Amino acid sequence: MLRSFRPPQPAGTPVFPRRTAGVEEIGAATAAAGDAHARRRAVAQAGVRVDRAVSELRRGRLVRLSSGMEDLLVGAIETLQPAAWEELADSAAARDGQRPSVTLTAERAQASGWLRATAAVLAEGDVATLGPVGMAGSEPAAVAPITLRLPESFDPTLLGDLAGIGIHGREGGGASSGASEVDRWAGLLGGQPASPVGQTTDAMRAALELTRLARLVPAVVTLDPGIAAPGAAMDAGHETHLRVSDEDVRAYPQERARSLLRVSEAPVPLAGHENSRFVLFRETVADLEHVAIVIGDPDPSQPVLVRLHSSCLTGDLFASLRCDCGDQLRGAIDRLGDGGGVLLYLAQEGRGIGLANKLRAYDRQDAGLDTIDADRYLGFRGDERNFAVAVKMLRDLGIDRIRLLTNNPAKIAALRQAGIDVVERIGIGGPVNRHNERYIKTKRDRAGHLIEVASLPVQRQAG
Repeated sequence: MLRSFRPPQPAGTPVFPRRTAGVEEIGAATAAAGDAHARRRAVAQAGVRVDRAVSELRRGRLVRLSSGMEDLLVGAIETLQPAAWEELADSAAARDGQRPSVTLTAERAQASGWLRATAAVLAEGDVATLGPVGMAGSEPAAVAPITLRLPESFDPTLLGDLAGIGIHGREGGGASSGASEVDRWAGLLGGQPASPVGQTTDAMRAALELTRLARLVPAVVTLDPGIAAPGAAMDAGHETHLRVSDEDVRAYPQERARSLLRVSEAPVPLAGHENSRFVLFRETVADLEHVAIVIGDPDPSQPVLVRLHSSCLTGDLFASLRCDCGDQLRGAIDRLGDGGGVLLYLAQEGRGIGLANKLRAYDRQDAGLDTIDADRYLGFRGDERNFAVAVKMLRDLGIDRIRLLTNNPAKIAALRQAGIDVVERIGIGGPVNRHNERYIKTKRDRAGHLIEVASLPVQRQAG
């Protein structure tokens, strides 16, 4: 039997050795326990700060991000309110005529063609050889984000075009549109192309990560870095902005997994598999919920059959023909029902980019890009998921040896790196149709998925 439900317990007092200990030993142990508690509390507080910063960005407000001596005012392009832009512009003008800047991910820079304008000023080590989006061959490509200083005449209503989500940006974005997109932007900017700032800083990278965590398009507008003493405000008006550091952002993924709680569970009979149980886990930091679906009575003393399934509203619930997610979900449940197993249903829509961005990527696919390049056009990596939460869910269920239902070698590598013993990979697939064939082949050819497309059943549609 898997581990039964145990309500989360508050942390207790340190447990000391049973033998009689001297005063000095007890004092040292108490101090060590106190230090560990202080470290955990500091990490937890960092998670709270990141959560609040994410909330501010989603609401279109500015946050203050620091890294060492660097201070930035940061806004997410997707949600930026007019008042926030005015504040940035006014603050920049008051600081010796500086201008706001835009930071884009390496993926967005490459897809848009800004690479050609910025590769020369990137720091050594930030340039590599990658194929441009949707094209064969290779040319220099940024593997680091780029930052562009906006010209004085810039119209803030065009920020979305820089991020790939504006009205004008929808006019292009096909397989070889990078150069034309840069030309179009130059026209929108009144013939004054934005100028590269130079090497993107740690604070700018952290700002991009905050927008990813908010499930927003990873593109930010910032006030140019200023030199200030740690904790000092740029001016009195900025004291009201929520403050977060790049260290807080870097620590956040680990804190998400540590914050996971097993909250509730109940029998949920499924069609054809009545002996099923849902166990809900909640990330108290990120406020996300994941479900372990235990089918049958798997024996944790033996390798347990497991499926890691990232949520897909369109495929899982509405049977979208654009992907094979729904077919894989239903097929996995049937396979698990044969001898018992566990399906982890993870809140990672669209390979971690969120539903809104997945639908934007669909629009780019209809313009000619494949599923990976469509995500990169919006500034995302090919896969934004993190399976640390899945590892903790498995361990909470008492599972550390598994047979994994997957075609994705990256899942196997992530689980093994975290100490889960994957003793066997079992492939899984669904029908191929005219809407998902390119998607399935792209996963095989570009993401390394182990799929024999020719062996999959063909699904015919009318019309």
